[in-house]
Amino acid sequence: MKGSLFLAIFTGLYFWFFAGAPGYTLHYVFKQPIVVALPIGLILGDVKTAMMVGAAIEMVYVGIVAAGANLPADECLAGVIAIPIALQIGVDPSTAVVLAVPFGVLGVFLDQLRRTINASFIHKADKLALEGDIKGITKCALIYPMAIGFIMRFPPVFVANLFGAKVVENFLNVMPEWIIHGLNVTGGVLPALGFAITVFVIGEKTLMPFFFLGFFAVKYLEINTMASAIFGICIALLITLMRREERQEISTDIKPDEKNNMIDKENLLTKKDVVRSYNRWYLSCEISNSYERMQALAFCYSILPILKKLYKKKEDLSAALVRHLNFFNTQGIWGTPVHGVTIAMEEAKAKGEDIPESAITGIKTGLMGPLAGIGDTVDWGTWKPLIFSLAASFSAGGSIAGFFICFLFAIITYFEGYYLWNKGYSLGTNAVTTLLQSGFVKELITGSSILGLFMMGSLSANIVKLDIPIEFMMAGKMTTIQSILDSILPGMLPLLAVLSIYWYLKNKGQNFGKIVFIILAACMLGSLVGIF
Repeated sequence: MKGSLFLAIFTGLYFWFFAGAPGYTLHYVFKQPIVVALPIGLILGDVKTAMMVGAAIEMVYVGIVAAGANLPADECLAGVIAIPIALQIGVDPSTAVVLAVPFGVLGVFLDQLRRTINASFIHKADKLALEGDIKGITKCALIYPMAIGFIMRFPPVFVANLFGAKVVENFLNVMPEWIIHGLNVTGGVLPALGFAITVFVIGEKTLMPFFFLGFFAVKYLEINTMASAIFGICIALLITLMRREERQEISTDIKPDEKNNMIDKENLLTKKDVVRSYNRWYLSCEISNSYERMQALAFCYSILPILKKLYKKKEDLSAALVRHLNFFNTQGIWGTPVHGVTIAMEEAKAKGEDIPESAITGIKTGLMGPLAGIGDTVDWGTWKPLIFSLAASFSAGGSIAGFFICFLFAIITYFEGYYLWNKGYSLGTNAVTTLLQSGFVKELITGSSILGLFMMGSLSANIVKLDIPIEFMMAGKMTTIQSILDSILPGMLPLLAVLSIYWYLKNKGQNFGKIVFIILAACMLGSLVGIF
């Protein structure tokens, strides 16, 4: 097919670069199928269909969270292969969704391989730290992981898009009609998995009525996605304000015994130094992530210029580099007060204050876990599915609006991290206590959870498709089982699909592959016997 070589090269390079994780949440936006779809649509000359396919695939992965850096599926690999194939052979979005899932699973193995290989770079960095070699550590944090990533990621995507369309087309041509229909049914049900995962991640039983409120608002009032978002925001704000407890006013005055927590920064570090270190963290947070020490190399890389500025003696610099190559893992945005506090403590130590190394490492290891839990809830459990599902719903009809909406996730989270990083530095060891005692975090989690559940309900009603079109005579008129079900409860089957998956996640475990297999098997069986 004309242009297939260029397409294969482009998609291979795209997957290599953005799966390499440059930019903590920015790279994640570029990995989304709905974002991948636009350039592929431009290359193949069918932007509308590309956006429709991308939106359909997006809905499957919208609720998936890589808890503890364990990637359950790779939506980027699914998108860069399934979208081009779907456009070239002319399958509908529902079938494209089914084609995407196996590639998403394959991406998990590639990610596991790169995290395993990255462990070798942290050991190399250990030796370089003893020598005070900042340039060498930079290469370990950025250059080497990206170079190895090219070898792992480019070839499979290049080959799949150069030869895959014809293979898939021939395969579909010999398939029985019931299998083709079964794939379409599966594609309509699979988005229920994404919504169920999101509801599970939010995990607030007392807030579940907001999910049903969103679902039935769509079914009975027939409101669109934008109206759902507006109603959801108003409800979330109203409930949050009603639940708000009077916050304890925190004095801005510095008491005598708190002065050691506030660092005088007149002579050592500037605002520019601190902001630069945040940008380095945001860029590199996941590039060198390894199973052995997770984000340790990225943490060290982010503060390299600061350590170099603070410690003029080689032995002092080496000691600082070594202590910041210890194990570290947190959520990349809400965990940033740890970095700010660490910088403040390093500055105080460089000025001669009696701060032992154990105090610095203790702060890091003690705070990274609790803050990661907050970040996973707010950013990955709420902002991500809310924004991406909203984007997918806008592009389900072929609009490019969803492409731009996705970038709200990167913008919001970048400035969250910017604020928290600088807050951690300015308040020193008081930073996390101040943040948690203010009550802001609790209100943010409650409000975002309400909005998230309401939107998951409304989107489930709009996106998940499942019906029983069996016809029969009743009272001398032809009717269908589906029409009877709708008269009892509109959207009964889609709602049952989401709730069944939610029940499985809660009671049987979070096995993504197994759930997909069960959905596929049930839809295929239903198609075979003529139920669906």
